[in-house]
Amino acid sequence: MLFYSIIYQLHFQYKNYKLVIKQFIVIFLGVNVDQEFFPRIHNALSNTLF
Repeated sequence: MLFYSIIYQLHFQYKNYKLVIKQFIVIFLGVNVDQEFFPRIHNALSNTLF
């Protein structure tokens, strides 16, 4: 349900998608997203989802 909520936010609140992705990573992977790691995740997700 939480996963669906995140996808819902990605779709309807596109401007806030970076925050949603960061929350997703922190919640499900338990890692802190730093300046170097995030662009790689962002690019990968942008290529697949957007």
